[in-house]
Amino acid sequence: MTIKSCRTFGVLDGHDPSQPATGPSAPDPFAERTQSAVMTRENELAALMSEVSHEVDKHTPEIAIAWYRHAARQSGGDPFAVQLALARACLNAGRHAECARALRIGDTMTVDDEDPVRRTRLAMVRARMARLRGHRTGAVEVLNGALDEVVGIDPALAARLQVQRAAVAAPGGWPGIGQVWADSAVHATAAGPDLLLHMHALAVQAMARLSGGDTAGGGEAAAACARLVDALTPDEAAQRPSTLLVLGWSELLLEEDDAAVRHLSRCLSLVDRWQWELAAAARSGLAELCLRHGRYAEAAVHVERALWLARKSGALETTASALALLCRLESSTADTVSHVGELDEALRALPADNAVLLTARLAVLETRLAESGSEGEAEGAAAGFVERCGGARLPLLAAPYHPPAYAALTRAALATDDRQTALAWAKQAGRAAKWLGITGRTAIAQTALAECAPTAEERLRHATDALAAAEEADHLPTVAQAYTLIARERLRQGAGSAAEPLTRADDLATLMGARRMTRRIAALRAESAEPDASSVPPPAPALGELTPREREVAVLVSRGRTNRQIARELGLSHKTVETHLSRIFSKFEVSSRAAVAARVGHGTLAG
Repeated sequence: MTIKSCRTFGVLDGHDPSQPATGPSAPDPFAERTQSAVMTRENELAALMSEVSHEVDKHTPEIAIAWYRHAARQSGGDPFAVQLALARACLNAGRHAECARALRIGDTMTVDDEDPVRRTRLAMVRARMARLRGHRTGAVEVLNGALDEVVGIDPALAARLQVQRAAVAAPGGWPGIGQVWADSAVHATAAGPDLLLHMHALAVQAMARLSGGDTAGGGEAAAACARLVDALTPDEAAQRPSTLLVLGWSELLLEEDDAAVRHLSRCLSLVDRWQWELAAAARSGLAELCLRHGRYAEAAVHVERALWLARKSGALETTASALALLCRLESSTADTVSHVGELDEALRALPADNAVLLTARLAVLETRLAESGSEGEAEGAAAGFVERCGGARLPLLAAPYHPPAYAALTRAALATDDRQTALAWAKQAGRAAKWLGITGRTAIAQTALAECAPTAEERLRHATDALAAAEEADHLPTVAQAYTLIARERLRQGAGSAAEPLTRADDLATLMGARRMTRRIAALRAESAEPDASSVPPPAPALGELTPREREVAVLVSRGRTNRQIARELGLSHKTVETHLSRIFSKFEVSSRAAVAARVGHGTLAG
């Protein structure tokens, strides 16, 4: 019998026409089975749509939002789970207002709910949204409240909360407690079944320890995380790409650049088309590396894309960080910094206690110093930065940023001709760099000391030490700055030649496209009574003086490759590349990579 025929004969209504229509009608078993089948199909449909939506959410959150909304209108399934998933999808798509609305609906479903797990899952999404809006203190408060509810009830969920709380605090702003939380998160996940969560806890621990200045501990945690992460399959890594992001940024601060590029690039390959906030942060990390090594054209590509992704995600914190990178780039390559006003506005829209954005405020300070012709403006910018960092020891700023911050404060004091304060800041930079033991940070601190040391001998010694450290770290902008400081000191002393370091600095600035540095070098040349050595091409070695392999190494040096990159490209060991480079220096009678690049640029290796 078909459903239509059943309805015709009244079977679906529980009435048999062959029987008298008196008394209560007996229930029809077929009608009950039909109704049950319809409800089952609705439940299966809602469950299927939710399952498919989770997969779509990984690639196209906007489509997932539409499907979750449709699932929410179905009578079957778990309405709370759908609202929670909808909130997450809206957050991934940068629709924060819609995410908040879905969370409010979820709240109404848990008003009389005695199960704290459901409330905790809402809290985790709410904390993530607060962090994206820059309210890290608020996010920590939400997570602390949720953790109090589930401790002892759901250990697995409590471990996730601990990791999320540590990740919020790790980049700085909670002196000491951030490291304690990170250590607790690692301990809570070490014996658990979720290995991916444990890897993420290790990456967060590395960042937390680095932020507190524990370089050795941060390096150990990063190495432990890297060993596990590098063994993951692509599908496994795609389940938690944020681990790759945090690990890559930790390695960036440790100046383990090859590992940082590998992990940030792998993260980017997983999230570039769907998790915009993670993709923006990964590109910002790659841009930071390019800026460090003077690859400004490559940095510009990453920065522009990072800013677009950050804005699309609605992540105010990531947007401000990308704007800070753009300002730093413009400070080196452009005549004017056109985005510093936009960065100022973005920072004003965020909480004043956001410690992560102190690095963006450092970029504002550096930009103001580069642009300002007013002593008062430089002094005000420096005072405001110190106040936001919690005082002269900058306790709220992550430790790896202390040397560049103190170097900027040194320049601010020099702009007001306060050499005593400048020297105090420069000594702080030196102490911070020594504590960290990171070569590139040491180079930055030495440039600050070279700016304001009391005697000519000390200034020249610090500039020479800065040059050695910067060349070891392959930080080309700092190499050029050190050469400029050496030339300036020689001019002040009136002894020795300033032409050679000026030429090397100019070659390097031209190679990087650092227009502001080129202008400073030109001004120094104008002070010098010596002839302009840049107009005289260096003597060209005979082509037969370099072996074929040495020629390959020299060409890659001229393209700005580091020793590690050359080794990887040519299939050589790092030590072999260093040997070839030493021989090239000897044959060219030079002592810097910039001079080798200049020779290649003059065409002496052509053919």
